[in-house]
Amino acid sequence: MRINRICLYLLLIFSGYSLSGCNSQSFNTSGQVRDSGALKKAKDIFSRATEFGDYQTAIYATYEMMSVDSANTGYLDTLSFLYYNARSFPQAIRTASKSLKLRPKSEKILFVMANSLKEMHNNILARTYFLKLEEVTKNASYGYEAAVMSFLDAKYEASAEEARALIARAAQSQNTVAISTEDKTQQVPVQAAAWNLIGYSYLKQNKKSEAKENFNKAIEIYPQFELAQANLRSLK
Repeated sequence: MRINRICLYLLLIFSGYSLSGCNSQSFNTSGQVRDSGALKKAKDIFSRATEFGDYQTAIYATYEMMSVDSANTGYLDTLSFLYYNARSFPQAIRTASKSLKLRPKSEKILFVMANSLKEMHNNILARTYFLKLEEVTKNASYGYEAAVMSFLDAKYEASAEEARALIARAAQSQNTVAISTEDKTQQVPVQAAAWNLIGYSYLKQNKKSEAKENFNKAIEIYPQFELAQANLRSLK
């Protein structure tokens, strides 16, 4: 999963900068002199690079802006997004970690951290951040992702228990989860997705009757659920 249209968010970080005033110099809040010409040039490079999806050049431009405007910690957020989109996940994790020390409840940076860890197959730690995301946002889909991390770590019983707990605490949730099959992606109610995950956890343990029961529960909630239907057919 990649972050779409990051430019809009990234440019918000820079929207507070004033390039008017002195012709060649301005001052940041710490009193340090900064060269507004150098900052403007770096911003221009950044804008052009992100427009064309050139994340490596955008990363370079961000470091240039950091060197000129060192007091602004928002650049760490920007680097986290850029590294994530460039699929440089170790660097995304390092920069996101620093950002979270300053903004521990930032949904966007928690998202980068959780998904970067997921891409690095660090499922245990990714699960921790998905649960933190659920806590911060009250979005049950992140709780579902946490249960999936346990499943991917072959902790099938734990995954099923986490999914059951999610169903209990998200009984009234309207959140959905993107579930993909070979030819399409469906937005599935999180409760249906959780029942399907429980069923698949049972299937991985060769408990076919329990798996069938839970696949049926998923379909009862969302009759168009193609993955649950396919899972149910696989039992025949």
